Amino acid sequence: MMWMLPTNKNIEAIGIGNDIVEVERIQQAIEKQGQAFLDKVYTKHEQDYCLGKGVKQYESFASCFAAKEAISKALGCGIGEVLRFHDMEIRHDHLGKPTVSFSERFKANYSTQIHAEVALSHTQALAIANALLLRVS
Repeated sequence: MMWMLPTNKNIEAIGIGNDIVEVERIQQAIEKQGQAFLDKVYTKHEQDYCLGKGVKQYESFASCFAAKEAISKALGCGIGEVLRFHDMEIRHDHLGKPTVSFSERFKANYSTQIHAEVALSHTQALAIANALLLRVS
């Protein structure tokens, strides 16, 4: 499927992915492994954002984790050598909409410009994310 943007750029949907995570599983990993787990999975910005959510921090960490997994599924590669946890950073705009930034390492190793759209939601027990990846040319 191709769309023509007003800027005369083409965008092509290259993948969709979703993931659902039990909040308790992420909470247990954080409580058991502590900062080592946080540093392995989350960027400093993501940690600051989630910790700033107070009592809802585990739901936020789980949502961010689910977003990264959904993106990896949309790429079809999973988390590993091609795409690492720190190759994606989940941020939020001034209205709270999640956005995705890719690392320079990932961009250098990927032949085309990738844009990701994500949608996140959670309850006290579950966090879910959907990702749509677009190739921009």
